[in-house]
Amino acid sequence: MVEPIQLTDAARYYSLSPHQTAAWEWLQLQIDQKTLDAFAVKYRHPPELVKEPQQQGYITPELMQAITGHPASSFDQAFCNDFNDMLESTGFD
Repeated sequence: MVEPIQLTDAARYYSLSPHQTAAWEWLQLQIDQKTLDAFAVKYRHPPELVKEPQQQGYITPELMQAITGHPASSFDQAFCNDFNDMLESTGFD
């Protein structure tokens, strides 16, 4: 049986050993990009500096759920704002 590991301990004791680097690289490949991006924001910025984007336009997570059938939680406000910007810049209405 493998002893459980806390990622905070793994990060704290990371010493650039080849086997450790290989393990971190393997773990990174197992994690989807959206999760890695969210981790990067939390890791690099204190919470008081991270602000949720405000809604810009008609596209909302709830509307995306109605259109696609995927849960609203699959669509963050930044995605919806980018979608709204694309619709505006292409003249789609």
